[in-house]
Amino acid sequence: MDDCWEVLKKLYLNNNKTLSLPSKDRSVKLLTSLKMIAAVSKYSVVYGPEDLENPYFYYVLQPLSEEYIKERLAKESK
Repeated sequence: MDDCWEVLKKLYLNNNKTLSLPSKDRSVKLLTSLKMIAAVSKYSVVYGPEDLENPYFYYVLQPLSEEYIKERLAKESK
């Protein structure tokens, strides 16, 4: 679950709360299934030939996820 937390933190700390993430990544799949993040587009971002097997898509935080992250960061800073 630490990997999921890192993905959520990266999204939260990004200015527009959107990142290009590998669609077949375990953490991305789990967060998507839990509806904590959502794909923004059905079009993938290809940086190189290796990305054809594990395409990158832009993902955005869902509002409830943002609240969860704020609470957890507040607890961690204490």
